[in-house]
Amino acid sequence: IFSIGLAAALFGHFTYDAYFSYRGNVRWTGVWQNPNTCGLLMSVALVLTLGQILRLRQTKPAAPIWKILGLAIIGAIAALGLFRSFSRGAWVGAAIGLAYFIYQSRGPLLRRFPGCFPWLRRHRFTLAFMLVAVAALAWWGIHEAEWAAARRVASVSNPNDFSWRNRVQAWVGGLQMMTDKPWLGYGGWEPDRVYAQMYRHAFYGEHDPSILFNDYLVLGIIFGLPVLIFFLAYLCNYLADALTEPDESTEKTLRITCQTVVIIMLVGFFFDGGLFKIAPSVAFWVFWEMGRKPFDTPAQSCSNPAS
Repeated sequence: IFSIGLAAALFGHFTYDAYFSYRGNVRWTGVWQNPNTCGLLMSVALVLTLGQILRLRQTKPAAPIWKILGLAIIGAIAALGLFRSFSRGAWVGAAIGLAYFIYQSRGPLLRRFPGCFPWLRRHRFTLAFMLVAVAALAWWGIHEAEWAAARRVASVSNPNDFSWRNRVQAWVGGLQMMTDKPWLGYGGWEPDRVYAQMYRHAFYGEHDPSILFNDYLVLGIIFGLPVLIFFLAYLCNYLADALTEPDESTEKTLRITCQTVVIIMLVGFFFDGGLFKIAPSVAFWVFWEMGRKPFDTPAQSCSNPAS
């Protein structure tokens, strides 16, 4: 239901004027009127549909084809929205999240394709070398490509691209602000005004510094460095549980999917923010709790002879 709602919200883009574009291509924003938020939530919808398809194939191998096809259509819409958002942060988050999802789902995939993983293991060094070679050739090739998506990826190495330069300068200014008030921070909405007056690099043409901060810096700037450290410690504890070998319960695919969503959004919060926006933050904390490792109930503890 959540992925269907996200896919439907994507079409709200067509009811608004095009405020964002890249090389003549309109960046889709959905109902959020922000292409970065749209790309982040579309990557969430894509992972949710993939997780549901995998879970459906596990629990009901003879599931009707129309269910698989419907989920595939939702995933295709989400993938299109992710692509058309032209959000590099969302693309990086989706790539990392999908890699994590495949790694954690290797058990079901191994049972589904028993001959694939042994072949990959035997040829892992050859495949790694080929992957690096192809990536290097592709990286040099996309600099000359006219395709907007390829130019968007290549722009990260363009010294004349003010998008990433503004971000870096804003991060530098944010670190300077944290060093000036490390313990209690600036509180409330004060950081925007202080940054614009004392830390903004006018040479780079920043207009709205608040959208250039990543959420980790915002936590340290508003609440102080101790709060940021506590949040990172809580985050490391969560990721330590998520990266362990998943259990063999019937709901493990659901947990892996939710953990993948959390990882995607954590990457997105670093590049584009969202922890202080209603739509991404609500989804983040809901899937955070759904992806947590469940505690043993008294009944489970009693049923375990070792306990």
